[in-house]
Amino acid sequence: MSKIIVAGNIKDCKQTKTGKTMLTVWDNYVVRKGLAAEQKSRTIVVWFEENLFHMYNAGDWIELEGEPSAKILEITGDDGQPKQVAMLHVNSPKVIQHVLDAKTKKEQAAYDAASEAPF
Repeated sequence: MSKIIVAGNIKDCKQTKTGKTMLTVWDNYVVRKGLAAEQKSRTIVVWFEENLFHMYNAGDWIELEGEPSAKILEITGDDGQPKQVAMLHVNSPKVIQHVLDAKTKKEQAAYDAASEAPF
């Protein structure tokens, strides 16, 4: 079974009706053409079987590995013409690293401070 490693910022985190967690992660990569290099971005959808919705927030950075798959979609391009694109997915992910966004860290610290009993 092939594996893929994805690292990037979480764009979105949703819980599905069936209780799964769906993360959309920004993946940055470099395309080389001869000596020139161009930075590109794409989104990758990550599927967790468990309800982990409360653990991840938009802006958090995550690195994970899992089984890659793709779904072909037909969309309308900016020129109004239909075109096919591949939506990349990661199934059965294992989190390697998860770093909270600075805003999330501040909110968590404020909550922790407010949670402490004053006595």
